[in-house]
Amino acid sequence: MRAPNRRREPGSDELAWLAGGGLFIGVFVLFAAAWAAARWASPATADDPFTYGAGYLSGRSTWPPGATGRFLVLLLPVLALAGFLGLLLVRSGRGRSRIDGRASSMAAARDLRELE
Repeated sequence: MRAPNRRREPGSDELAWLAGGGLFIGVFVLFAAAWAAARWASPATADDPFTYGAGYLSGRSTWPPGATGRFLVLLLPVLALAGFLGLLLVRSGRGRSRIDGRASSMAAARDLRELE
């Protein structure tokens, strides 16, 4: 016989997958924004972002002087969107379970009085 599932919300492990995926996407966006800012500030930057990243980490490439401001300009809309999505996620899951969503279709106490 199978052991019963005693988790409060079955299927709630998806939060770990969402957090891991969000972290992966966040690192990718930061890397892409850094390369785009360096390329925007200095056209002599390598065409390949991976070549530039490896060169920067090994010390063969330098960070162009005007790239920091451009990096922030590229990153601000991404951070605003991430904050908005995070706010929506927090507000949608606050204090609700899967039963709470079905409560609107259940009978109220006054509807059941005649059955007593």
